[in-house]
Amino acid sequence: MFRVNEQNQNANVDGETVMYVEALVRRHLSTVMGNNDIPLPSPARIIDDVQRPYLLPILAAALEQDSDVGLSYLLRTAISVREDVAEEETENIDQFLRIFADTTMGVTAAAGRTFLQAVLEALIRREEFDYDVSSSGRSSPDELLPGITVSIANHTMEVPFRDILSYFWTTVLETVCHVCHQPFIGEPPIRTIAKHVLMAPSTSNLHIQVFNRHFSCLQKSGVFFVPVSHVWDDSIRRSNELQSYNNEAASTLISTLKALLEGAEDAYEPGVEFWHDYFSVPQWHTQTKESLLACLPAIYHQAEEILVHMTDLPPDQVSLLLIGNLGGNIPMVEAFKRIPLLRALCEAQWMQRMWVTLEYSQSRAACIMDRSNNIRRSPEGTGPFARDTFSHLISGAHNQLLGLFRYAKTFAMTLSRPGEFLGGIAAKERGIPKLCLGEAMELIARKQCQVFRDRFLAIHVLMNRDMLPNDPLPIPRLDAEACRWAWRDALSKGDYSALLLQPRECTPSSNPGPDFPSWLVGYQSLEGAEWIVGNQISAPERPPVIQEAVKVLLDLVGKIEKIHYLEVEESGEVGGVEKIIGILAVIARSNGTILSPQSLYDGLIHVFPFDTNHKKMAWLLARMVFSFEECQENDHEFTARLQRQLEVFDAGNETWRNRRRDAAEEISRILELERHIAGDISNQITRLTRSRHIARHRNARGAKDGEPICEIRCPHCRTVTLFRLDLRDNGRIGDKVYRIPGLGYSDSVENGVGLVMNNGRITGRMLYGPPACGCRLTEAVDIR
Repeated sequence: MFRVNEQNQNANVDGETVMYVEALVRRHLSTVMGNNDIPLPSPARIIDDVQRPYLLPILAAALEQDSDVGLSYLLRTAISVREDVAEEETENIDQFLRIFADTTMGVTAAAGRTFLQAVLEALIRREEFDYDVSSSGRSSPDELLPGITVSIANHTMEVPFRDILSYFWTTVLETVCHVCHQPFIGEPPIRTIAKHVLMAPSTSNLHIQVFNRHFSCLQKSGVFFVPVSHVWDDSIRRSNELQSYNNEAASTLISTLKALLEGAEDAYEPGVEFWHDYFSVPQWHTQTKESLLACLPAIYHQAEEILVHMTDLPPDQVSLLLIGNLGGNIPMVEAFKRIPLLRALCEAQWMQRMWVTLEYSQSRAACIMDRSNNIRRSPEGTGPFARDTFSHLISGAHNQLLGLFRYAKTFAMTLSRPGEFLGGIAAKERGIPKLCLGEAMELIARKQCQVFRDRFLAIHVLMNRDMLPNDPLPIPRLDAEACRWAWRDALSKGDYSALLLQPRECTPSSNPGPDFPSWLVGYQSLEGAEWIVGNQISAPERPPVIQEAVKVLLDLVGKIEKIHYLEVEESGEVGGVEKIIGILAVIARSNGTILSPQSLYDGLIHVFPFDTNHKKMAWLLARMVFSFEECQENDHEFTARLQRQLEVFDAGNETWRNRRRDAAEEISRILELERHIAGDISNQITRLTRSRHIARHRNARGAKDGEPICEIRCPHCRTVTLFRLDLRDNGRIGDKVYRIPGLGYSDSVENGVGLVMNNGRITGRMLYGPPACGCRLTEAVDIR
C-alpha cells in the first residue's frame, strides 16, 4: 500500500503540505461525506474489495503523472489515514475510496476526477473559511426601516418608508437640469445621489442629495460620479415586474443606499455622487426607463471609474484574492488554499450575469465592494487598493489559475473555458478592449440572461465601446433578425469572425439551413455556436463588402480531392504521424516523385500545428525553430537523418514495412513533435498533445469521424497539399477552400485562416493552413 511519505517525490510537496492534506482528511472527510456537501455520483461498475487496494495506488500515480498532483495526494493521504484509524472511523473513508474507484473504472476517469475535485474543495472550504454563508446584511423582509430625507434643487422633503418606491420609481423627483436649468426634452435625466448633511433637525438618519442632469451637461461639468454595477435583489426584481409596492423591496432600496454611502466614507472624497439603478432609474415609468437603458453603455463609459458590488464575496476572500500570488516555485499547500477562492470568485452571482459584464466592459477603471460593504479603494490612488481594484483582482486571479495547472489540472481546466474570467476583458489594456465578434459571443454565451434576443444587443455593445446616449440601436424584435443585424454590423467593420463561427453538431439545427445565410451560426442559440480561435492579432488585407449579400475577395487555395480522417487519440500519437507520412508518400508517388525531407516537414507541420500563442511560447521557453531552413542551420545532418527514415516508407520495399512505426517515432523526435515546451509551468505541451486537444475538442462538440485531413489541389500549379480543416457536417469532396489573406488569431497559425465553401455557402473553416505554394489566385465570392 502506498504511504504518503513514501511517494513524496514532487519537490514542491514538502512536510507542511503533507500535514495540511492529512489534517483535511482527518478533520473534515467524515463531515463532507456524511453531510452531503457534494453530489455523489452513481457508479456503473463496482470494484470488489480485493481489487480496490491494488487499483487505488495505480490511479494515484496516474493522477500525478497528469499534473493533478493535488488530487493524487488527497487520494494517497486517504489511503494512508485509512490504515491507522480505529475501525469504527473507517466508514466514511471507505465510502470515499469506493466511490472514486467505482466511478473512475465504471463511468469515466474524468467523472472520477470530478468527484475527487469536489471533495477536495469541500475539505479546503471547511478548513480555511466559515462554511456558513451569511446574508449580505440586507434588512429582513418584514422589518420596516424609517424613511429618508431627500434634498433636490432648493427643496428638502421627508419621504416616508411606504413612499420610497413611488418617489424613486416614478417621475416625482424630476426637475430641470441642475447645470443648464433647462427641461429634459427627448432624453432622460441622468440622476445621481450624494450624501447630504442637513443643518435642520430631521426624523430620518439617512439624508441624500439628488441631482438631475443632461448627459451632455454631466460630461461638461466634470462631476465625479461613480456608477454601481450589481446584481438585482429578488425583491427589487419582483416589485419591478409586478409594478407594485412591497416592504421587502423598499427595505432593500434603503439599506442599499445606506450601505453605499457608509462604505464610501473611507473610500472617496466628500461629495462623491453615485449612479445606481435602484434609485437612478424610474422603474415604473416605462418610457424613461427604456431611454435610460439605451444610455447605460455611455453612462458607464463616461465615468472615470465604476464600483462593482459583489454581495456574495466575503471580505477575507477579497483580500486574499487581491494580494495572492502564485508566481515562482511555491509549496503546494499555498496552491491548495487558492482553489476555493478562485471557485468562489467565478461562481459569484455578479460573474454569472450578462448585463453587469457589459457595464464593466464599458468602464475605464473599477473598484470592488464586498459582501460586508467594504469598498477596496484608496482615495489617494496609491497602493494595492487604488482606483482599479476589481480589474486587479480579476487579472491576478487569472494568473493564479494559470499557476495551478501544475498542481490541479482538473480544477484549472474547469475555470479555463472560453468566457471565464470575463473573457479576458480585465487582462486587456484598460483602454478600449479589442474584442472580435467571436470572443464577444463566447463571453455572452456563458452569462445568464432572461431574453435571448438581448444577447445580440450585448455582443454589439461589447464591440462598440464608444457609443453615445443618443446612438440608435435598431435591433430587430425577432431572434434571427437580431442575430443577422449584429453579425452584419461586425462584418461591416471588417470583422471576419462572424463568418468563422462553427456550428456545434451536438446542438440540433445549429448549421443554418437553406432558408438562412450559412454565416448565421448562433441565430437559434449561442450554445450552437463555437469560436475557440482567440483574439484577432493581424488584420485581413481586404474587408468584406456588405450589400444584400456578403461579398469578399479571397485567395483560392483549391478544391478538396480526398478526405482522410485521423481518429481522436491517433491525432496525438506516433501512430497518427505514421499514417500522415504514408499519405504524404502516396501523394508524392502520384506526382511521379518520392517524398522529400522538405515536403515531409511541410506536410507534418500542416497537420500537427502550433498556433501563434504556442509558437511564441515554444520560442521563448524552449528556443524551438519553425522552418526547414532553420532546422538545417541548427543541425547539418538534419536532411540526411530524415532521408534515411523516409526510405522505410518506400512502398516498393516490403522488407521495411514493419519498421514504419520505429521510423515515425524517429521522425517525430527529429522534428520535435513530442518536445515539451512549457517546462515546469504546465503539464506536457507538445505538437502532438496540442493536436490531440484540437481533436478531442471537436469530438466533444459532436463532430463525427475524427479530424478531417484533406488533400487540396492548387488549380494553377496542380500541387496537392494536406490541410487540416474543420468541416461542418455538410463539408464534402469538391468543396473549395479559400484563404483570408493577412487574417490571424492567437489560436490559429499565421496567414492560415480561411473558409471552406460550396456554391457560396460556408461548409467549414481553415485555421492551420499557411500557403503551401507560391501561387496566389484571387476570387470574388458572394457568401450566401
